[in-house]
Formats: sequence, C-alpha cells, structure tokens
Amino acid sequence: MSNTKDEASANANVITSVNSNDDIDQEHELKTTSWWRHILGYFWDSAEGTPQNRKYVQKIDAYMFTTICLGYFIKYLDQTNYSYVALLGGWYAPTELTKRVAILAAIESIASMFSGYMQAGLYTSLNGSHGIAGWRWLFIMDAVISIPISIWGFFGIPDLPHNTRAFYLNAKDRQYSIERTENLGVAKPIKLTWKICRDVFLNWRLWAFILPYVMSMNCHTATNYFNLWLEAEDYSVVKRNILPTAGNALTIVVEMIYGIIADRVGKRFLLVNVLMAIMMISNIMLSIWNIPKPALMAAYYLSYAGTATTPVLIAWGNQLNAADPNLRQLLVAVGNVFGYGWLLWVPLVAFPTYDAPKYKYGYQILILFGGLGMIGTCLMVYFHKRDDAKKEGAQMECVQTGHISERGVNDKTKV
Repeated sequence: MSNTKDEASANANVITSVNSNDDIDQEHELKTTSWWRHILGYFWDSAEGTPQNRKYVQKIDAYMFTTICLGYFIKYLDQTNYSYVALLGGWYAPTELTKRVAILAAIESIASMFSGYMQAGLYTSLNGSHGIAGWRWLFIMDAVISIPISIWGFFGIPDLPHNTRAFYLNAKDRQYSIERTENLGVAKPIKLTWKICRDVFLNWRLWAFILPYVMSMNCHTATNYFNLWLEAEDYSVVKRNILPTAGNALTIVVEMIYGIIADRVGKRFLLVNVLMAIMMISNIMLSIWNIPKPALMAAYYLSYAGTATTPVLIAWGNQLNAADPNLRQLLVAVGNVFGYGWLLWVPLVAFPTYDAPKYKYGYQILILFGGLGMIGTCLMVYFHKRDDAKKEGAQMECVQTGHISERGVNDKTKV
C-alpha cells in the first residue's frame, strides 16, 4: 500500500512538473499572440490550446471539413439529410463540434437558396437550348458541379483517426490524432455485426436521443406554411419569394451563434430547451391566430430559429456516446429515419390543405412536440447521469478491491 502511495505521489509530481512547463509555455505564447488570434481562438478553436492542437485542428479544417462542406452543399441542392456527422464526431472535440455541425446546417439553407436561384437562372437562359428543357439543365449542372468534388472527396475525407491514410496527415499527425481522440473518450471503431447492431437498437441511449431529436425536427415546421399565409394575405409573387429568404438568413445567424455559444459554455441542455420554449411561444401565437399581422409574421420568423436545436443535439449526442463507436455512428442516421418518417404524416393529419392558412389543430400539435422535446432532453440527462453514477460506483468498488479499470475512475461523460 505504501509503494502504491509513493508511486502515485511520484506520478503526481511528474504530472505537476509537466503541467507547470506547459503552463509557462502557454503563458509565454499568450503574451506574444496577436489580438486577432485571441478573438479567433475565443470563437473558433481555443486561444488556450497548445500550438500542436491548434495546428492539427486547422489542418483537418482546411482539408477534411472544407471537403465535407462542399459535398454537403452539392448534396443539398436536391436532397436533405444530415450526413458526415459521425465522421466529424470522430475528429473534433466536444468544444469544437457544435459550430461545425452548425455550419453544415447553415449550408443547408444556403444551398436551398442557391438551388432556387440557379434553377430560375437556368430556366431563363437555357430553357429549350439544344432541345433540353430548363429543369433538365438543373440536373446537368448538378452533375457538372458534383463530379469533381466527388473525386476530390476520395482524397480529402480521411476516414477516422485510427485508420486514416490521408495524404495531408503525416505520421506525427496520425499518432497525435489517435492520442487526442482517446483522451477525449472517443473509442476505436469496431466491425459492425448483426449482434452489435441488435445491441445498438436495444440500447436506451439511442432512444433517449431519438425523442428530443425527432421532436426538435418537427416543432419548427410552421415555416412550411409561411408562403401559404403570405399568399392568403395577397402579398405579391416577388414578396412571397423574398420574405421567406429572410427567414433562411435568420436561421443561418441563429445556428452560428448557437454553435459558438454551445462550444464555448457547454450548456447544451439549457440552450436546447430555451429554443424549444421559443418554438412553443411561436406556435402558441400561431394557434391564437387572431393577433396583429406583424405579430403573426414575427411568429413565423421565430419558427425559423428552431433549426438551431439540431446541431446542438447532434454534438451533444456524439459527446455523450463517444465511448460506443457503433452507437455514435448510427445515432443521427436512425434519428433521421424516425424524424423524416414523422414528417410524412404530420402535414397530412395536422395541416390539411383545405384548412390553409389557418389550421384547426396543426399549431397546437407543434406545441405538443416542443413540450415532448423538452421532456426528452430531461430524460436524456437523467438517464445519462444515472448511468454515470452506476459506473462511478462500480469503479470505486474496483479501486477498493484493488482492480482499477483501464480508463480509471473518471470514465464518465459530462452531461
């Protein structure tokens, strides 16, 4: 027992010495760092991080993340779903991930707007050219843009840290990426089998994530009916095209602000529930309906802000399930299946076309979705804290009996 104490004391002294040297180096660097580097570090990565870590993150941003953004932009010209999220979760730290998922969400809005502008331009300039209809030219242009980016994707997307062969990561970078992800608690990927797949679907962690994720996807869908209200109020065709784009711009701004705040302060539970509450207020206003026109328009615009919950939830789910690689990779995929499946029946049942634009039950149902989303986040926090308490109790018991786990007594996720 005495030897164990001496070893622990020696290790503590070594760690303290190393940390002291690191602190001195970082303090010196902070004094010589420009004000621009401080601002950029505060909002994007971390001014307090080591030079090696910042250089590493900048490298995967420049190659991998840029490639993913381009691919996501092209993909979103004609389809909608969150991909690449599991890949990002394998490379970025919890304090880095949310803002990058928020960028993907913002690209969703930008690509949707660009697709409309491109379609209008092609229809105006190329409709009938070479005997090809304008809408067919859109698919041709999609292919022209997509092919080079797809080819580059084979080189720019690096797989995961444990199996990457990306040309822009040298041996030192690859070793550092493995050490970094392991320190973050991200487990090494393992082969997906039917047994593992069954275990994932029987895991409470999956369903604890699905409930708030699906509800957050649906509680802000009042935006789908904004155009119908504008048409009923006799807004011109030009205004019916322009006013919703202001909502898309609001979406981009809120997503980026929320992504930065979530990575900086980490209060994901609070941030998600604040937006859920705002969605409920928006839908309550739309349910009342007989309110001044500016208030009704404000309610529709508030609905656009609801999409900012998705990047926060995705990053949160990746963080909480980092130790289970297969669950983490299937988390958003399964969430999308249920989310888009949910979206199939909601418009048919809650928003029948003959009721437009004032719906009898539609917005009340969206209020319910917001409430269920808030309950879902509470359940997710409760179950994860309960699971962490069980792990900590079991590990303390192992320590007392002389069997310490490989990861130690601090092997738990931060909720």
